[in-house]
Amino acid sequence: MNETTLTTKTLDWQDVFYVLSNARRRHVIEYVRQHERTALDELATFIAGEASDEDTYKSVYVSLQQTHLPVLDERNIVHYEDESNTIRRGPRLDDVELYTHAGNRRRYINVLVFGLSLVSLVFLSAVLLGILGLDPTSAEFVSLGISLAIFLVVASNLFTGDDDYRRVP
Repeated sequence: MNETTLTTKTLDWQDVFYVLSNARRRHVIEYVRQHERTALDELATFIAGEASDEDTYKSVYVSLQQTHLPVLDERNIVHYEDESNTIRRGPRLDDVELYTHAGNRRRYINVLVFGLSLVSLVFLSAVLLGILGLDPTSAEFVSLGISLAIFLVVASNLFTGDDDYRRVP
């Protein structure tokens, strides 16, 4: 397959999910999206995070160099230059961006629902305390009670749910 075909054809969905199945590859994609060109040691430092452990950094560095960057390079998601140990954006990076933002979108929706539920909770408290002069048995009270239930569900998911958006070495 020639370079033109590789850059114009979009990635197969199985390739996208294979690429995104690994946290380190997802972090590479996110980092390269924000930094058009980077060195392997900078990328490894970012993915290893705040770990002061040299073994963790070396493990991340080697796995990127030997496994993850070649996988991304083969699919033209990033370009990895082995000789100079530099990584830059590939023409197919946009093909996976849609899938990587889905989790972020879900988190923003959770935050929005959390905020709206919090406002409802404040309103419900004002009704119960008699500040607004409304009857607590009215339909508004029932709807606010439902909002409180939604608040509790979303809050528990938001604070104890899937932490996929965190850095994982």
